[in-house]
Order: sequence, then C-alpha cells, then structure tokens
Amino acid sequence: TGSVDSGKRVMAGAATHMAKVSLELGGKAPAIVCKDADIDLAVQSIIDSRVDNNGQLCNNCERVYVQEDVADEFIKKLSDKMSKITVGNVMKDDNIGMGPLINQEALDKVAGMVDRAVKAGGKITAGGHKLNIENGFYYEPTVITNVKQDSEIVQDEIFGP
Repeated sequence: TGSVDSGKRVMAGAATHMAKVSLELGGKAPAIVCKDADIDLAVQSIIDSRVDNNGQLCNNCERVYVQEDVADEFIKKLSDKMSKITVGNVMKDDNIGMGPLINQEALDKVAGMVDRAVKAGGKITAGGHKLNIENGFYYEPTVITNVKQDSEIVQDEIFGP
C-alpha cells in the first residue's frame, strides 16, 4: 500500500530477486450510479462498502458519481441510511453497525479532511462529527456532497467512514 513512487521502489527491489509482488497504490474506489440503476441496491452496496472495517480498507467506496436525474433521490436515501447506522463497540453488541477508527491520529485525520471539505464548499448531508463513545476513536458515517474534484477528500484516501 502506498503511492505510485513507493510502488516503483518496491517493484524495483523485488525485480532484482524475481520476487512476485502485489501492489495496491492508493486508489479511491469510485462508484457510478446511472439513472437506470436500482437506487436502493446502489445505496446498500455503497453503505456495505463504506462501513466495512469502519471505512479503513483501501478498496472501500470513497466517492460516488451520480447521474443528475437521480442525484436528489440517491443522496436522500444514502444520507438517511447512513444516519441510521449505529456506532459503538462491535465487540459488546451485535446490533452495532460500525466500530471505531484505529487511533486518535486516524480520527483527527478524518475530522480534518471533512472540515476542510466543508470549508471549501462541501455540504454534509449525514454525519460529519466525532463521537464521544467509551474509550474509542469514533466518527459518524458521513456523506458530503458538492465537493470539488481537486479537493483533498476526493483525491486522497480517507480511511474513515
């Protein structure tokens, strides 16, 4: 995992030993929702991807492009469902839908990215806040719309919900 430059260095080192490697080089795992899509299925698929490991997987869906004809319906349904996800200690309660981030640094990174996206014109339609739960690093499942394509939250991996 890492940048393309890191991947090149790993590949070069592996090549001297003819070692096989698998490189994951910082993708953003987009989803595209067209006007003829099953909106409910698209919403559920994206939620399943986002909350898996609390958004801390390299291939979690991190951005969604929605055809304008269905954008309002999609955003409402996604935001409503994300807002209903229960957050807490998944080891204590099977009804919890999402657990914590790995550490304080990860929590602060996610919160900072969301704050900067909002300051740049993004609109939060679900979540967007740290949660004070037990002894963990919890952040609400979050949906942000109207972010600029060149913004940090669109371009860089988030590793959060």
